[in-house]
Amino acid sequence: VEYADGRVSGAYRTRAFLMPGKRLGVAFEDVTARKRAEDALRESEERFRMAFEHASIGMCLVGLDGRFLQVNSQMCVIFGYSQEEFARKTVNDITHPDYLDVSPTFIKRARSGEVTHAAFEKLYRHKEGRQVWGQVTSALLYDREGRPAYFISHVQDITERKRAEDDLRKSEERFATVMNSMEALMY
Repeated sequence: VEYADGRVSGAYRTRAFLMPGKRLGVAFEDVTARKRAEDALRESEERFRMAFEHASIGMCLVGLDGRFLQVNSQMCVIFGYSQEEFARKTVNDITHPDYLDVSPTFIKRARSGEVTHAAFEKLYRHKEGRQVWGQVTSALLYDREGRPAYFISHVQDITERKRAEDDLRKSEERFATVMNSMEALMY
């Protein structure tokens, strides 16, 4: 029985049937536990969907063949593609040519059972052509029978950090050159 305020004191399935003598019989089955389990599952799925969609980093589900199965809105922001465009792409479609072996190598190792997860930095191509650095963590998920099902991956845009590291490296090289030049002049 469900009340207008949403409380459930019990859920029953009823079945009416004709009995001999033109009598009506009614059977009640208590399905309260199943109803509560269905509600809990629905709430759990909604929590996951909300966490996935509103995460502050890119999240995606990737098939065993490298195709994007689902991406969140942050993935769209990072790479410039819509969710519909991602659905027609593989991971390597957005990967910089110098890094094309990274994901297939991980997928192969994970599918063989050698590893179940990995973390790596990878260079990608934005839809507009610019380079995007990503810090990636990825894990292979399994179905109920223990067979590999798909990957869940998190991608954090680290382009600005990589740019700052490169600027620092160049500055240190210039400083070393100047210092070496000064030492040569002193002798």
